[in-house]
Amino acid sequence: MNSHYQLFIDTCNKYCYVAIYSTNKKIDEIKLITNKNVTDLITISIKKIMKINKIEFNKISAIYVNIGPGSFTGEKVGVVICKSWSIIFPKIKIYTIDSLYLQAISLPAISIIDAKSNKYYLAVYDLKKTIIKPCLVDKIMKNQLIKKYKNFNYYFENFDNIYDFFLQKKSEFKLTNVNKLEPLYLKEPI
Repeated sequence: MNSHYQLFIDTCNKYCYVAIYSTNKKIDEIKLITNKNVTDLITISIKKIMKINKIEFNKISAIYVNIGPGSFTGEKVGVVICKSWSIIFPKIKIYTIDSLYLQAISLPAISIIDAKSNKYYLAVYDLKKTIIKPCLVDKIMKNQLIKKYKNFNYYFENFDNIYDFFLQKKSEFKLTNVNKLEPLYLKEPI
């Protein structure tokens, strides 16, 4: 029986994503729209996907998690799940990525997520380096940067194919010490 399953979770956006992988093969996935109930959805979804696929929790060797930016509560929930599992299963490895880099499939890219209230999470990536780290900008700055990087690929809330993106970016997730694991908060909660 395989003991090298990986769990992918993303609770940072309007959807709650959970998927189980064995190496680079997706076993199953769940995608649910969140209505301010991400905490309930993620725990129920993880239990459900594990039960349906007859995978025991101790068979998960790694968790891949999106740490934001995005929903304040969602960012926190993903991190708390990782920290909780690492206490119960100390050998589990935690890998992280930020939302903006995850959605930027073809580099160079300018990646943007609506942060509400005429604010935007934004990052700019070249082929080998980050030009602008994830930050919070207003509409004027966003439009100036889009104009400045007009030859870059443009991604705005590009999460429809998140499971494909995960497989494409899996090797770029960073192994993270759980004691240093933090959500990527770029603005105060509303």
